[in-house]
Amino acid sequence: MEPVNQFLVMELEYETLPITLPRNYLEDMWDFNEGYSVPSHAFRVDIDTFEPIRSRDLKAFFDEHGQRSLDILIDDNWGLRKVLDTAIRWDLQSYEMFGGLTEVYDPELG
Repeated sequence: MEPVNQFLVMELEYETLPITLPRNYLEDMWDFNEGYSVPSHAFRVDIDTFEPIRSRDLKAFFDEHGQRSLDILIDDNWGLRKVLDTAIRWDLQSYEMFGGLTEVYDPELG
């Protein structure tokens, strides 16, 4: 079975990178388009065999194996970037760290 060759848009890095995906991990018809640029891909696999679990088979899989699956997301995360953009846009003056995560707040609002 031939893999699907696409491009992953990495907005944070201003890059578009080639990505080759095993065809049997894909479900949506759009996923099979050769050469497309995509923002992300998501898969669910059997944690014991790493075989793909299709959405239509998920209930049967859970009934037989329990929730022994792993969700995989190939994506460019905008979390921190959005926080920083918000701080700049609102001209917020103060930042605090909570457990390694940044929380931005306006000191006038508390």
